[in-house]
Amino acid sequence: DAARAASPASGSATRARELLADGALDRRAGLARQILDAAGSDRFEAMSQAAATLAQHKDDLLPTLEWVALFYRDAAACAAGVGWDKWNFQDQADQIQKQATRQPRPAAWARRAQHVLVAQTRILRFANVQLTLEEMMLSLSSSGGSPSV
Repeated sequence: DAARAASPASGSATRARELLADGALDRRAGLARQILDAAGSDRFEAMSQAAATLAQHKDDLLPTLEWVALFYRDAAACAAGVGWDKWNFQDQADQIQKQATRQPRPAAWARRAQHVLVAQTRILRFANVQLTLEEMMLSLSSSGGSPSV
């Protein structure tokens, strides 16, 4: 678990212990998975439900969005041929490689990360959380012109 917590903790051993101690690591990983799954579903109902769920997790919201952006960054790096040792989520190398194979253009993954970071910035500026998350997931969905996850 310590190795799995190292990347989301930005290499900080103290922060990794905190993530493990209060269950934040698993909680945020689950929320991030909901975002990725909902955005890949191409169904607004799934996106809206995931947005409503995530909006209730105020303390986990911004760090979870950062994780999703970093996942997309890793997919972009993989698609560009950057070795897994430079990725943030090395423990998810198989999944990242699978996604990068489905969409081999790094720019497409970078745009996905950008959508997430824009949503994060809007939320920091006190935008309506659920609406912002729904718009983000629509932008990430295949109907929004980006590859499905």
